Amino acid sequence: MAERSKVEVCESPTGGGCCLRATCDVKRGETLLVEPPCFMTDHFDERAVVDFLTLPAARQDLILGSFFCPMGSDKTAGIRARVTGTAEDSDRAVQFETILMFNCFDCTLVLDDGSGNDDQYDDRVAIYSVASKANHSCEPNASWYTRDVLGTRIVRSLAAIRKGEEVLISYLRNFDLLLPTSERRQILQTHTEFFCECSLCSSLVDRARVFPCALSLCPGARRAVVHGGASECDVCAKVFVEASFSEMLGEEASLCDNLDRIDLALQGSEGHDGDISAEILALRTIHPLHHTTRRIGRLQYDLHTRLHHRADAARALALIASHWPDCSSSSPSSSPANAFDLERLGDGFRRAGDFGRAEEMYDRAWKAQVVLRELLHPYVACCMRKLASVRLRLPAAETNELLALGTLVVLRGLPDRRSNGVVGHVGLLQDGLYTVHMGAESVPVAVSNLSSALLAIAPLILVLGQLVLVHGLTSAAGQALNGRIGTVEAFGQGRVVVRGIRRGWGVADLAAENIVVVDELEVASMHGVICPASRDEGVDTDSETDEEEEEEDEEDEL
Repeated sequence: MAERSKVEVCESPTGGGCCLRATCDVKRGETLLVEPPCFMTDHFDERAVVDFLTLPAARQDLILGSFFCPMGSDKTAGIRARVTGTAEDSDRAVQFETILMFNCFDCTLVLDDGSGNDDQYDDRVAIYSVASKANHSCEPNASWYTRDVLGTRIVRSLAAIRKGEEVLISYLRNFDLLLPTSERRQILQTHTEFFCECSLCSSLVDRARVFPCALSLCPGARRAVVHGGASECDVCAKVFVEASFSEMLGEEASLCDNLDRIDLALQGSEGHDGDISAEILALRTIHPLHHTTRRIGRLQYDLHTRLHHRADAARALALIASHWPDCSSSSPSSSPANAFDLERLGDGFRRAGDFGRAEEMYDRAWKAQVVLRELLHPYVACCMRKLASVRLRLPAAETNELLALGTLVVLRGLPDRRSNGVVGHVGLLQDGLYTVHMGAESVPVAVSNLSSALLAIAPLILVLGQLVLVHGLTSAAGQALNGRIGTVEAFGQGRVVVRGIRRGWGVADLAAENIVVVDELEVASMHGVICPASRDEGVDTDSETDEEEEEEDEEDEL
């Protein structure tokens, strides 16, 4: 039974099944449903039937009579061909496997550090009395994830949904939603045996296939029409000359073939070996919003990174960034694909030393993640830590506000990276510079390189998920942690457990006196979304920056 629900199961308006509808008006980024599974297994194969048959007969009957079960489907025919046993047991096994095939969700969990999936749950799947009744759309207004090892399903709104409106999720993998209409429909037909007629697939134009206007000076774009041809330009309203568009379609087909061949070569497929660096560098985009742009940017970024060509790698990152619009609006910019890509872009810009662009990408990634997930989800916390860490490398916004003598401050945005994150107290203001006292040392610092801080006097200051900065550790190993930013996992009795400051994003149990809160680096509390809460694919993370590796090496040596 659902713990919390803003949805109800109704008959589908198109007939032949159920759907979910909102029971009240909801805003974007709200939790619609919190539901435990009615059946869960670690075996997404015939062994799941063994788990099912261990349930009490009444529970089995309830499951068999409560879910969509197309017994005439091709998948059911395949299941029936391999199931053995008595007629009654075989019928129940076939019916259950069909239900599982068409109604289950994967229950993959995320590692606590937000670095990706926990592999031990890769084969875990479950069916849900309510969540499994949600219908598909390639332009969904809701998303879902698994909160805990119990399989608790969380459904979140990607857009504002009015009372009575249908709640739609995606059955596709995150990045498959970026594909052209024909490819999305083919995947759905293969795996779920239905022809998608959602609002996106039914549109006359294909949002994934975007072409430049034929007029050389026009900045507009045209989109391929599903049944042939192209739409008029969204700026000048001119239509394509047929011969000109046919040439573009030829270029598109050739580019897709080249990308597929490069992917096969990178996977080591037989007959596709050899150095393909020149082919990758020769790839050219059709339009920033064309679905191939992201693939090209990632291939070129990975190659330039391996070759240590930082400037070229940064240009490839900018190419990927051009594929994503501002994430202040709804789908697709609030999709998991968008959030993961933006975080990876932040990692790349940080590695290239472009902390301004890194801040922009992490900020956009965080804003997308808090729509998709509850605040204390590891992906959200990971984005928060990364965003605050790059803000520490940047000067503060200009201000005319004077700092009072003795104010606790944190140094930021200084060329010497080892000075950033140092905590001190404000002294006298002279010639536009504050004297900052840091133990036995005093240095003149501009106000733009200072942020006021507060001691972590729990529970008056701290909340779970709070961003904090470590300072004042005097041991050899502890000094390597000073100036690092983490998130609060627990606190009490003068101690604070902080995640994200040790190598591998582990936790550290520290005295509260060694923790400060820096409001200007804060992410969640500034937006008023701190709240108590508990975290298809992992973040595609890159290795640490050279500077972070140096810091970690020092920590190991100490």
